[in-house]
Amino acid sequence: MYKWTPEFGAILRKKRKEQGIKMEDLADEQISTSTISNSATRF
Repeated sequence: MYKWTPEFGAILRKKRKEQGIKMEDLADEQISTSTISNSATRF
């Protein structure tokens, strides 16, 4: 199982903002907006 790291959250946030992608755009029936948010800001 992969362990979330502060670096992962920072990279996710940076790449998403660079590409103009909203968390809502990444969410689907498998992963919620809350999960994406928590992954990016968890640390």
